[in-house]
Amino acid sequence: MKKRLGFLIAGSLGFWVLAAYPAHTLWGETALVYSAAALALCLVPTGATLLWADRVADGTPEQQLALVLGGTGVRMIFVLGAGLVLYYSVPYFQQPGFWLAVLVYYLLTLTLEMVLIVTGRRALDGRSGDRAGGASP
Repeated sequence: MKKRLGFLIAGSLGFWVLAAYPAHTLWGETALVYSAAALALCLVPTGATLLWADRVADGTPEQQLALVLGGTGVRMIFVLGAGLVLYYSVPYFQQPGFWLAVLVYYLLTLTLEMVLIVTGRRALDGRSGDRAGGASP
């Protein structure tokens, strides 16, 4: 559980570090601030839904459906809500570049989360097959 959360954080921060220099070179310091804020906005709810997914991995189909729908809602509401608060309360964030950064990091963290959930699910399926009497070589 903590390992996958660590991969999510490390992958997101790694992307930010790799993208920071070109973004700073092309768009200046504002791009660094926007991308760091967008990363923080997107990483918090994605981390929470990843932890939630770990808790219901062996749960009922209803719990897993609630995760899919609820996780999507949590991410959208948190990211859009916090983004709007920043946009309307801090003049510095009232530029289209901020929303572009939010979109990029939203898609990045969502992709990382889905990869981690699917690979974690495969690992669980493999272990449950072994317990169910799968043939050993």
